[in-house]
Amino acid sequence: MKTHCVFARRTRCFLNALTLALVGMMAWTAQVSAAEITWAKSFDEAFKLAKEKNLPIMMDVYTDWCGWCKKLDKDVYSADSVAQLSQKFICLKLNPETDKEHGDLFKVEGYPTIIFLDASRKELNRITGYLPPDDFAAEMKKVLSAFSGAK
Repeated sequence: MKTHCVFARRTRCFLNALTLALVGMMAWTAQVSAAEITWAKSFDEAFKLAKEKNLPIMMDVYTDWCGWCKKLDKDVYSADSVAQLSQKFICLKLNPETDKEHGDLFKVEGYPTIIFLDASRKELNRITGYLPPDDFAAEMKKVLSAFSGAK
């Protein structure tokens, strides 16, 4: 009987320690991947915010049928490096098939196209096509460097 009590106590201690470890890991994971991109609700809102906050705009020009656009959403925008850098931009998604007024302004010839702009609509850089997260983040850093140097 005494052996059974010792075993039960050790098992309980082990399970408590395991539970604490798992809870700690879940909390850490939530903090590490907490960054996500906040998208402006409209074209006009994005440019208004860019002017107010003196931030560049990262505009994702996409279509609903574009496979590479979906891969960009899934793999690139969810990457921590890209999501964290996005906080230094006003981010906007623009579907030129549903927003023809603004879609025709930027002469996009393929999807996805990411256009970096200042609040006056001056183009700072453009990515045509898909880039993996590290390369995409590097382009974002170039834009931030050029934008802060132009101030």
